Order: sequence, then structure tokens, then C-alpha cells
Amino acid sequence: MATVTMEKLTKVYPNGQKVVHGLDLTIGEGEFVVLVGPSGCGKTTTLRMVAGLEEISDGTLRIGDRVVNDLPARERDIAMVFQNYALYPHMTVAQNIGFALKLKKTSKDEIARAVTNAADVLGLTEQLDKKPGQLSGGQRQRVAMGRAIVRDPAVFLMDEPLSNLDANLRVKMRAEVSRVQRKLGVATLYVTHDQVEAMTMGDRVAVMHAGDLQQCDHPQTLYSKPANLFVASFIGSPSMNIFEAGLSEDGTYFAMGGQRLELDPMGYSENLRKYRGKKIAVGFRPENLSVATTAQGAAKLKVQIDLVEALGSELLVYFRFDAKAIKVAGAIAEEEDLGDIEVGVEKGAGIGLGVARIPPYYQFQQGQTLELNLDTQRIHFFDIATGDAI
Repeated sequence: MATVTMEKLTKVYPNGQKVVHGLDLTIGEGEFVVLVGPSGCGKTTTLRMVAGLEEISDGTLRIGDRVVNDLPARERDIAMVFQNYALYPHMTVAQNIGFALKLKKTSKDEIARAVTNAADVLGLTEQLDKKPGQLSGGQRQRVAMGRAIVRDPAVFLMDEPLSNLDANLRVKMRAEVSRVQRKLGVATLYVTHDQVEAMTMGDRVAVMHAGDLQQCDHPQTLYSKPANLFVASFIGSPSMNIFEAGLSEDGTYFAMGGQRLELDPMGYSENLRKYRGKKIAVGFRPENLSVATTAQGAAKLKVQIDLVEALGSELLVYFRFDAKAIKVAGAIAEEEDLGDIEVGVEKGAGIGLGVARIPPYYQFQQGQTLELNLDTQRIHFFDIATGDAI
């Protein structure tokens, strides 16, 4: 078993384009770390540097106790699982799984034993005599994993391995990949652009944007305590509602547009004191809004319904009100954006669009005025200039 340690890992291409900016990240023994971010953020380049497929411009990469910066890929004791299965169509499942061992001139008995063990772990025992063309997409991906498993590597690297599968199969394979990784106990770096995939699979999730590591933590911590506006906007589906607000001089309430919302003293941060009388960014998750009743607290938000999506188990109610929405570049749309985080006011007459998760037994109409209760103990505050959490 081994760890992977990246210290100030940097990638600069010959044309001067810097795509990874001094990345510090450690993957512990047996740990499953997911690297997630929008297209162009540097996550795949990072994985390729670990794999030895991309030259490291600066910094140090260790696998176990060895510095491997200058070692070729074949000497790093890693195994990769790619987006495309790259199986040999004329070989059986058993032959595909054992092919790397055959190239190493491993004995037939040892190959057979390794293939049998891998097939047992992956649930492929009944498929060993079949050709790839006779398998489903999920089975083919498991064969590709089997080919990595038999090498008994120190580290697994996975680059968007589920992106070619349909939605239902992806959900099943997420659980399958996690189960296999935990059974093997091998340090794993898994790259994806899908934040739902990242949140459901990783022991820790590392969020990248524009070549920088924004935050690395347990999935629930990322969700409940985002370090900045980018993480707050990127993690969560639908995304966090984020609006420009003014904090009162005495710090007891904030105003969004023409509406004043009282702050819960229990949810008040000491760090918020220096922002009294200033503009800040206020964020709240869709599930932190509910249809207001007289029995609930004072933080009520009057909105106009823009759209209602009925999802069976819940309603997503999209609404508008007279506040300025905060846009974070690259956090929601897939963008080839390698610049700095941009925090700005959404275009469109200053009318903020937000979303609430509401139980399915309500009925709403487009254009209807609605009063929502906001759980003020679940509000997030951000510095509007830097984007950092307050």
C-alpha cells in the first residue's frame, strides 16, 4: 500500500499557458480521492502528471517514499482506468484481464489465479469466456477495471471511467467502483466533472478551478461549509442561491433588494462583525427555503414564481425577486475558463432568479406571488470582493 503526495505540483505548457498552479494534495493509504471541477480546470492534467503521461513543470510528486517526477509511467507502480474501455475485441474477458501479466511473462497458473480473483471481486466469473462485444457497457467497464486490478498496483488512477455509460448504469457503477476500491484498499485518484458522482463516491473531494485547488474535504463538509463562492456554486444540484445583500450597521439584519431579513443570533459569525454596514454575498441552499406560515420565524422572502418543475418526490420552484444575483464564472456552465474566479452581478435588470425545494403536495402557478421562509441558521456569507467565506 502507498500514499500519493503532491507538493506545489505545477504544469506550464511551452506556449506559457499555466494550467496547474502549485497543487498541494495527499492521498492516504487506501483513500478514495475525487478530483472534480469544470472543463479546463486542470484536473485531467493533474492526473496525467501523476500517471507519468505529462511532464511535471515544477513541484514534487511522491508515490510512497519515492520521488517519481522523472520516472517513466511503467516504473511508477500505477494502474489506470480510462473513459474508453480499450478492450481487445478478439480476446475473451479472461484474456483481456490477464493480458498485462502475459506481457510480463507471468506463469499461466499465476495468471489464471489472478484473473479468477479479479473476476470474483468484480462479479465477472460467469463472463470470462465471452468476448467484449457480448457484454453490456457496465460489464466492459468492469473488465477494464479487472485489467488494472490484476497488476496489484500501489495506486489506481481513474479518468472519467463512467462518462460513456447511460444515466441508470452510471448510478449502479458508482456503487460498484466504490465497493471494489474499498475491498482492495488501494489509494485512488478519480477524475470527474460530475459533482454528484464526486459527492457520492469520494472519501474526500478536491474541487479545482482555473488550475487552483479551491477546497479538499469530506463531501458533506464541502456542501455545508464551502470555502468560497466557487465551491458554494459548484457543489450542490440545484446550485446554491447567492445574492448581493447589505448588512445592517448593527448586524441584526441584512437587506436583499427591497426586502429586510432578520439574522438569527445563533447563526451569527463573529467574523461577520467587520462587514456591518457593507455589501456582502448571501447564499442559501434550495432546501433551506420553505413555504412560509405564521408559525415560522421572521426571515420571510416575498417572491414571484417563474417556473415549477415537478419531480415526483419534490417540486423545484424557480422564483424571482428584486435582488442582484451573484454569478461565479465556470461554477455552473461548462466553460473552458482558465482565468481567475469572477464574481459579478448577473445580467438582466437586477432581478435575481433563485430556486427552492418544496414538498410535492403544494400547487403553484407561474406568476404567483409566494412568501418563503428562510432558515437563517443555514445561511452562508461571503466577501463579495474576494469570494471567500466569512
